[in-house]
Amino acid sequence: MLQRLRDGGIGYALPAGTLLALDPCQVLEKPEAVLGPVRQVTLNRLRECEWTATTSLRLTFEKLTVVPEEGDPVDLGGVPGTRRETGDSCTVTWNHRRFDATQAEHVRLFATKPGGGACDAAVAAGKAVVGKLPRP
Repeated sequence: MLQRLRDGGIGYALPAGTLLALDPCQVLEKPEAVLGPVRQVTLNRLRECEWTATTSLRLTFEKLTVVPEEGDPVDLGGVPGTRRETGDSCTVTWNHRRFDATQAEHVRLFATKPGGGACDAAVAAGKAVVGKLPRP
């Protein structure tokens, strides 16, 4: 049923460029290149995937009210985003596609790496993910 929904085969027309058709666990190709050896991949809800490795990473597709993100600006291969580091963790976010003046599809990456370096991994994953997303 989930694959039929992602394929648009249940009478639901998917808008061009939407993230709804994507399996978040399939978007990051070669996660071991960014995270180290991956021990587990878990789909947590329809729009969230988590990779457990030396650096753990959670990728979430969200529909949110568009508000300025807190954090430092970051360039994700031509897509503007923000990054916020907190201890051994880092969040990288960006708006993917606007629905209207106040709502957008939003991408959030949350990385943890004991000893530091979580933001390097989150930004590298963000650049890899941006290149695999449909164009809005």
